Amino acid sequence: MDRDAENPKHDDGSVSKPMRVLFVLQDLQLGGIQKVTSTIAGALNSEEYDVSLLVTRYSKAVYSSKCHVYQSKLNLKNLILDGTRHILKRIPWVSMETVSVNKLHQFLQKRSFDVIILNPEFFSETLKLKKFYPKTRILLWMHNNFDIYMYKYYAATKQELCQAAISADGIICLERYTFSKWK
Repeated sequence: MDRDAENPKHDDGSVSKPMRVLFVLQDLQLGGIQKVTSTIAGALNSEEYDVSLLVTRYSKAVYSSKCHVYQSKLNLKNLILDGTRHILKRIPWVSMETVSVNKLHQFLQKRSFDVIILNPEFFSETLKLKKFYPKTRILLWMHNNFDIYMYKYYAATKQELCQAAISADGIICLERYTFSKWK
């Protein structure tokens, strides 16, 4: 493809680069978050937006996307982690979230993005990401309504969720009720 076609010139002769956007989620297995994220990421990928999808856990993908997809490789370590996921969840100091978060930080050390869109399992990383990548806009994607997050998923850690919401550059809501509550 012609570089000029990829990066159109402005009237003043300058070349615009597409905004680099990263969606982050744990897997592309069967689920609403996975389906919506892969669909939206693919639909946004264009001359204006260079969209990537980071999948932090090795798993057999049910969904594909029309964007760059970076997924954990199939290797012995990832097979063991994936195969023992249900056991590891019960050990307080070892969690799949910790493994996924480490993969996110390792990935970001090698690449830069203008916008990072975090799915729920990564909300707790908002403050760290804002600290390490101050020029990057961090958005939280709320796939469910406000009450589900506050009184079910984050019932024990509401303060952490609220801090993430305050620290983020924005929140993507799928319906008006959640928008009004976070506003």
